[in-house]
Amino acid sequence: LIAYRAQRGVGTLEITVVGARAINGQGHHGVYCEVLVGEESTVTRTVKAGQTPTWDEAHSYSVAPGTAFAKVRVLSKGKRGHILLLGEAVMLLSDFVGKNEVDVWNRLDGRYKLGRLLVRMKSAAGLLAADPSGFSDP
Repeated sequence: LIAYRAQRGVGTLEITVVGARAINGQGHHGVYCEVLVGEESTVTRTVKAGQTPTWDEAHSYSVAPGTAFAKVRVLSKGKRGHILLLGEAVMLLSDFVGKNEVDVWNRLDGRYKLGRLLVRMKSAAGLLAADPSGFSDP
């Protein structure tokens, strides 16, 4: 049973990056988000830079045993092509176990320490509590 769980993961999580507010994206061509869950990562489309960008973009992730958090990084494309980290939010997956869908405003940490990010987390298929050793209670 333990080997089976390790092979299939502990569930599927859908993360929707809804939007942000009070973002310092001025002077940049566009902003986008990178979402990291365990070994998986995805990137949202780039939207016009400004104080309140909106993505409303969902991605699904297979949550592997031992995955403790999801991270969303807000990045901008500068005028000279460089990438700048505007901030990031880290969400503990244990906060969402047993909940079907949760909308959370996250404070962005990083160089500027400005802004908030709205993320919707939805358990798409039986997200179980997982400890770092990979053992879970169904």
